[in-house]
Amino acid sequence: IGDKRFLTPIEKNECQNKFKELKENLKLVAKVGTVDGVKRDLTDYESAFFQPAVNSAYVNCNVAVNSHPIKSNWYSCLYDMNIDINHMLTQLTEKYSDD
Repeated sequence: IGDKRFLTPIEKNECQNKFKELKENLKLVAKVGTVDGVKRDLTDYESAFFQPAVNSAYVNCNVAVNSHPIKSNWYSCLYDMNIDINHMLTQLTEKYSDD
């Protein structure tokens, strides 16, 4: 959606479907906490980095999927989710860059 000022009905529907899929996937992995979505004990990496990142991103995913991608707060929501995940990815990279 970025800098778009208008979406066709088809584009709007496509965005809403993709956003719905994103939220569903985040909900699953945030609940389970594993990279593969399988319920099992978390690895050290999953518990320290992955699960906190996706959980935070899911919590920040607070925009309704049926809202308008441009007229509502989608851009800010997606930006915040991106920050959550990239923050943990940066920490992971810095911590294990020598490995």
